[in-house]
Amino acid sequence: MRAVLCALIMVAALAWCAPAFGAGWLPAEEVAPAGSQPATTEPPVVAVTPAGDVFAAWTASGGSFAYRVRRAFTGYAGDPHRFPGNDLPAVTVDADGRIWLATHLGGVVQVVRSSATDPDSFPQGQGGSFIAPGAVTDLDVAARHDEGAVVFVNAGQVKLGRWTPTGGAVAPNAPLYDGSLNAADHAKVSLDAAGNLVAAFTISSQTNLCRVAAVRIPAGGSPIPLQDIGSTGSADGGCSFFINGKELNDNVDLALGPSGRVLASWYRNGPSHAGIDTAVAPPGGAFGAGTTVASDTDAHPLTSNPPSVAHGLLGASDAMLHTYIVRSPDDGFDHAAQLFRAGGGAPGFERDFDIGSNAQHLARNAAEQAVGGWQGSSLAGCHISGAVGTVAGGLEHEETIGGCGQSTGAETSDPRVAIDPAGDAAAVWTAAGAVQLAIYDATPPEATDVSAPPNATVGDPVALSAAGRDALSPVTVDWTFDEGAPASGGSVTHTFATAGPHRVVAHLRDEVGNTADVERTVSVGEASGGGSGASSNGSSSNSTNNNTTTTTTTATTTTTTTTLMPPRVPGPTMALLGSRLRASRRGVIRLRLGCPAETPGGCSGTAGLQKGAAPRAFRAAAGATTTAKLKLTRSTRRRLSRRHRIRVTVAVTAHDGQGNEATSSGAYTVLSPRR
Repeated sequence: MRAVLCALIMVAALAWCAPAFGAGWLPAEEVAPAGSQPATTEPPVVAVTPAGDVFAAWTASGGSFAYRVRRAFTGYAGDPHRFPGNDLPAVTVDADGRIWLATHLGGVVQVVRSSATDPDSFPQGQGGSFIAPGAVTDLDVAARHDEGAVVFVNAGQVKLGRWTPTGGAVAPNAPLYDGSLNAADHAKVSLDAAGNLVAAFTISSQTNLCRVAAVRIPAGGSPIPLQDIGSTGSADGGCSFFINGKELNDNVDLALGPSGRVLASWYRNGPSHAGIDTAVAPPGGAFGAGTTVASDTDAHPLTSNPPSVAHGLLGASDAMLHTYIVRSPDDGFDHAAQLFRAGGGAPGFERDFDIGSNAQHLARNAAEQAVGGWQGSSLAGCHISGAVGTVAGGLEHEETIGGCGQSTGAETSDPRVAIDPAGDAAAVWTAAGAVQLAIYDATPPEATDVSAPPNATVGDPVALSAAGRDALSPVTVDWTFDEGAPASGGSVTHTFATAGPHRVVAHLRDEVGNTADVERTVSVGEASGGGSGASSNGSSSNSTNNNTTTTTTTATTTTTTTTLMPPRVPGPTMALLGSRLRASRRGVIRLRLGCPAETPGGCSGTAGLQKGAAPRAFRAAAGATTTAKLKLTRSTRRRLSRRHRIRVTVAVTAHDGQGNEATSSGAYTVLSPRR
């Protein structure tokens, strides 16, 4: 309905209507080819800045590390930057839009920071170095404004380094955990806006159980002794678990919520039942008692073979979103799954996604919009899936966003995801040595220039132009008018048939269908007429605005008779609502149409696809919306099944109650049925 109302507003000067959000995933693109230094199957890392720049980093063969930046509006900034000898990259973005990057290089853990305006700049000398003799098995980084923190597991101990541009690198005198109980494995860190720091990690304890522990450092204070917050079950072979031959290096997960609250999530393997356990800590405070949010006794039981990796997000009033793996009782296969619950103790809702047994990664922004990515499977083989939603309402709009290195999923990493404050998101993964990136475009384009004359004359062509830009994809321009057929292109002409104020709307669309409408009003005046007939006997006629003037001339008199005819009235231009259509399992798509409010007698006509679906009749009252159900042809359904999404053109012919006709068309993305 928003699009219909937006199309009815008339203003004398340039004005913005509320954008119509199509939002969707752009086709996957290659960040870096395999080449001579192919990427490994270690999950890469990704960050999206508030400006829309995408930063991707990965580990390459031969123990090297590389990163590349995709700039908003302009694309990739040069070739990938490569650093021999570095590994274990971790990345985050602070509130000012700076990229913080941590890596390990031959006995040293380094953390560096970009400028706030250029994510491809890591100024020389801007960073901290922390000595790490022996093996470094895991690291993580967090940041707030001008302070960064890196936690890393070094020779079984958990160490912390902090760095500020003014104070330089500051490492504590002692490790956060000295390895006295047993070796630590995996570690995560969070740092809230007030400066409260939490580090969580796993410890293989003396009782052959793998424990989850946390160390807190309140803002401006000293480390508080280790807190045991839960068990991950059996520690046979240490605290590591494996899926498809890949070690789970994130068996404990930390998520920073509003007001500095922290959510810890982990997978517990036994001793009697498997589960996903969580605990929440207030800002600077201790974690509360652990809670099991999913187990192998549920109706859709949590899997224990393969083990299920825990990822969680925390929202307002302790709303939570968790992802893990379940074994579906419907088909007996393992599926990616989620559990989401609104805050305040509301019940949770579980939903299964793709078939698959690999970890799902999550990210959220301050508005509590969320994105998830995982490796799924279908009859066609392995693919990468993505979904967006909210922390309290779960992930929706699950889509296939890219392919794998092999149909079995071999040579393919799990994806990592990130989301910016506006809801634009990114997923990055490696496939057969190449680095792949898929972007979710949630924001409409912006107009950079719209030109329409304030005045025009009936019957004379009017020149119109519009241009726009989008941070993530190309922009196209379509035009609609309150009379006459629509047009497409950055520069068009239109002829008005009647006098009076006329509405002109430029619709700027990006590649996924996000739309921003810019409106102008053109005041159209009557054309000047008159003139005499021929000087000889005879008659002639002409037609202006449907008024027929007949002039008869004799040798002595001239008589002019004008018969006033009703002016030509354009038919209704239907508003095509949305930009994406989801096909049902029977191949039916539902096209929403809006009838302009000023249409006499309402709208009726037919809607169909130019190719792929026969026209169907519709009817709508003036100012109302209606739905036309279109049945895809068999060949179109086969094409959709293979590609998961296809582009189609909708064609609509509409009449008003007086028989006036208008046609309109628009491009849509049709998505395959939900699994």
